[in-house]
Amino acid sequence: MSNNLIINKKNLHYLDEGPRDGAVILFGHSFIWNAEMWRPQIDLLKKQYRCIVPDLWGHGQSAALTEDSYSLQDIAQDYLTLLDTLNIEKCIVVGLSVGGMWGVELALIAPERVQGLVIMDSYVGPEAEDKQKLYYDLIDSSVPNGFSKEIIDIIVPIFFCDVTATQGNPIFENFKLHLADYKKENLTTLQKLARTIFARDNKLVELSSLTMPCLVMVGAEDKPRPAFEAQEMAELIGCECIEVSNAGHIANLENVA
Repeated sequence: MSNNLIINKKNLHYLDEGPRDGAVILFGHSFIWNAEMWRPQIDLLKKQYRCIVPDLWGHGQSAALTEDSYSLQDIAQDYLTLLDTLNIEKCIVVGLSVGGMWGVELALIAPERVQGLVIMDSYVGPEAEDKQKLYYDLIDSSVPNGFSKEIIDIIVPIFFCDVTATQGNPIFENFKLHLADYKKENLTTLQKLARTIFARDNKLVELSSLTMPCLVMVGAEDKPRPAFEAQEMAELIGCECIEVSNAGHIANLENVA
């Protein structure tokens, strides 16, 4: 079910599917995607769990950001507000990419609210300078006129393993269409969030303080977030790290079996 909530005078869109008395899973999607990225998992898990999936600001049907400064901690606080509004005291957090980053922030800010944490294709250490520059340049060049074909052809393969990133693959082709149709009014938010995400604080040292059950997962062929980063985080937390075969950065869609 599609829903909306006003937070700090901005419209936050979120999906809320599954039994209201079921255990709650709060999902976080990747940068430049939206809540529907989790559709295969929602359709499976909503038979037993209440699945709540917000659209990140400037993504999907959520509003763009204002000019105020914004951080991953702010995003986590916004989603705590969402949980409070829905009278949800505890949840399991499953976050991919930036969803994993704010998921860690939420677990650090309110550990009593997080029953379990799954970090997928994500990293809470610092971003390498060469990757920072690449991502900034790709987003900056798309503001304010949208993603050109040339930029799309660079961006889209970054998200997938080589098998997925082939002409005719539905996941690959649909993501190209998604970027081509991206709302121009949200592009400045992407630019702002890029600085938030790729200039993030180093939270590696804080991972050892997490006491809830945790799991780290990563696509074996993830290009932006290689498997050694996932293994580093798992060792710091003291939890299992699972590599998803035949998958890149969007492992939840590339290998659904």
